[in-house]
Amino acid sequence: MHQFGLNDRLRALAGFARALWLSGSPERALQTAKEAIAEAAHSGKPVNVCFSLLYTCHVFLWCGELSAAQDIVEKLMAHPHWQGLPGFHADGLALKGELLVRHGKIADGIELLRRALTDMRANRQYFLRTLTECYLAEGLAALGRFDEALAVIDEAIADAPAGPEALEAPELLRVRANILLSMPQPDAAEAERCLMESLACARRQGAKGWEQRTTLTLAQLRSTHGREGASLSA
Repeated sequence: MHQFGLNDRLRALAGFARALWLSGSPERALQTAKEAIAEAAHSGKPVNVCFSLLYTCHVFLWCGELSAAQDIVEKLMAHPHWQGLPGFHADGLALKGELLVRHGKIADGIELLRRALTDMRANRQYFLRTLTECYLAEGLAALGRFDEALAVIDEAIADAPAGPEALEAPELLRVRANILLSMPQPDAAEAERCLMESLACARRQGAKGWEQRTTLTLAQLRSTHGREGASLSA
């Protein structure tokens, strides 16, 4: 079946790949993402190809496959039909911005992330908006612009479509904690509160991918502050 020219199986595969990572199965998530990309390429249809690249890219990023994610974004934006698919542009720009931040080109990445968010808000696009706000906050914090970073992440938390139980809520809270810990005068107590809330939310959602990231951040916090033996129960 097709909807707006897009194969429904590809929609399902892309969503399944993300769900697999969130549920704690990164290897299966990568396999499914690659399957989606291969099927889209076999179809030869531009909307299928671009959709599969765009909406599986985060699986590679979450799994630490930065080189593969970079290749995906480059293929996406070099596709001969990319300019004819304006509905994908803001999400693609956000991915490119995140990769720039991760590769140390932070100011350039922040500029692209801001542009992407402006377009997302103007066109009422929500699918990758919350994650884009996370990446922008992380980039600002990396440049030492902590007040701006906190303002961005706090607004993202307040505006999350599903409120405190948004799918991305555990990651939003984890990023907020990291910003608080990166400040010249870290607020370890508030950061720990955010991380415990992140853990509780991830567990309610069954989002083991977010839970594992938060657990690592919490362990690092407690090691730094001499509380290695503290319970991780939320």
